[in-house]
Amino acid sequence: MGDEAIGTISVNRYSPEFDSPANKRFVAAMRREYGVLSGSYSAQTYIAGQCIEAAIEKLGGEADDRKARAEGLHEVSLMDTRAPVRFDQN
Repeated sequence: MGDEAIGTISVNRYSPEFDSPANKRFVAAMRREYGVLSGSYSAQTYIAGQCIEAAIEKLGGEADDRKARAEGLHEVSLMDTRAPVRFDQN
């Protein structure tokens, strides 16, 4: 983009430039492990994996019961690359 983009305000669901400790760690890990700049798909996949892992940990490592896994997700509360994440009963 050229000078015509100066002053433009845009909305995106993820930016590697977002200034948070969690995002800085994620961006650094993506560069270190894969040699790439993180994008929205990698950030979304990362937080999904964190949520699933946290739910399974709450179940003591038992992941076979789908209903229990879903209930475990409702107990998850963590910080993703942008903001806190938790699940309500809906």
